Amino acid sequence: MSVASESPPVGLRHIHLALAPETGHPDGERGHGYDLLAPLTQDGRLDPAQWTIDR
Repeated sequence: MSVASESPPVGLRHIHLALAPETGHPDGERGHGYDLLAPLTQDGRLDPAQWTIDR
């Protein structure tokens, strides 16, 4: 999966969830996973109030 080199929109952060270790990938796999754009709070947690506004 490729990720655009552009910065995410203001207020959103790029989050990459890599594949965790499993039978087929005992060390995990950074190249496989999910890429999300989401608003975060100051302490780095998902911000549900801002998500409601931005979606």
